[in-house]
Amino acid sequence: MNSKKPWLLLVLACVVFLTQVWLYQGFVVDDAFISLRYVKQFTQGNGLVYNVGERVEGYSNFLWIMMLALAYRLGFDLIIAAKVMGVALGLAAMVAAWLLARSRPMPWVASLMVAVAPAFVAWSVGGLETPLFALLLTAGTWAFLRGDDARLDVGAGLLFGLLALTRPEGL
Repeated sequence: MNSKKPWLLLVLACVVFLTQVWLYQGFVVDDAFISLRYVKQFTQGNGLVYNVGERVEGYSNFLWIMMLALAYRLGFDLIIAAKVMGVALGLAAMVAAWLLARSRPMPWVASLMVAVAPAFVAWSVGGLETPLFALLLTAGTWAFLRGDDARLDVGAGLLFGLLALTRPEGL
């Protein structure tokens, strides 16, 4: 491929990903409804609870719940918001994979491998935080490995901090 336009293969990978998104568009992970219930309770002023009056932390994706809460407060349907945000974050994770592999001979292969992975596509539309976690982990790794710039070092720390807020294993 012409080395002046390597991003064209990244665009192709994104098209493959979006084609699969269309195939999985009706898929919602049942656990997503737990997170959505916490979002509704939180935005109604009841706190981060599943049921009013019960103080049980039944979620493990704080940052995702906060992002969905913002979308819900802005008037978006929660399931649609979770799906759209998931797909956008999945695409961003593909770009981050391309950036991470950019110093390799064929960096587009990293993005294409993500694009053709049915599990990643399904989880991107499934309503949970998986693509957010994938993006933060990949982008944080890219920034960390590019650590010759102090701004990227700070960026890596910020991305890894957000990763820890996304899922406990982000620590």
